[in-house]
Amino acid sequence: MIGDLPIQIWALGSPSARPEIENSLEFGYRLQSHQRWSADFATFWSYYTSLTAFALPQQLQMQIVNGVPQFLFNLMLQNVATARTYGGEASATWQVMTRWRLLPSYSYLDDSERLPPNHVWMLDTSGYRHQGAVHSQYDLSRHFLMDLAARAESRNEVYRLPGALMFDARLGWRPSRDAEFSISMQNLTGREVVEAYSQSPFVSIPTRRTFLVRWVLRF
Repeated sequence: MIGDLPIQIWALGSPSARPEIENSLEFGYRLQSHQRWSADFATFWSYYTSLTAFALPQQLQMQIVNGVPQFLFNLMLQNVATARTYGGEASATWQVMTRWRLLPSYSYLDDSERLPPNHVWMLDTSGYRHQGAVHSQYDLSRHFLMDLAARAESRNEVYRLPGALMFDARLGWRPSRDAEFSISMQNLTGREVVEAYSQSPFVSIPTRRTFLVRWVLRF
């Protein structure tokens, strides 16, 4: 609204639209020591061109509808943006004892974007630069197992979202080789964490303590 006058926002496509292009290099390596432990490493570098973004109009247009003036704000999609990302991840499996396994993991992501003047992203996203986790899997018996996990993520500097440390737990029962019943609790401490930025029409909902009951039957 401008005063009492409405504004209509239109997102317009273009017949000259082109596919977005990604050029990537990836490398991975695995180490394994029989059945005691294994480690996986992966890294990547990606460069994106012809990314779509909205071109902002230099001025508003006005039309008369039923005798009432309305302002038009037309957003035109164009292939004008570029971006670059690189990062890597490492994960491992360690058979501490016959019934106990530890699975640590870590990932790193660095991204940068370039927009021409007077352009905005259609949907801007930005991930956490550092993320890590440690999963513990313990077989209580032949049919019962218990999983514990700690997850951590760094502060999101782009959207000013704080980092977080969360804990999960899961108790599973395997009555047979092909069936499993489990009860999980995610975010044990109940900490409210915003893991994404609200962008219209999408609303960011904080992560809370979550209970999950699951039954899996394999054929």
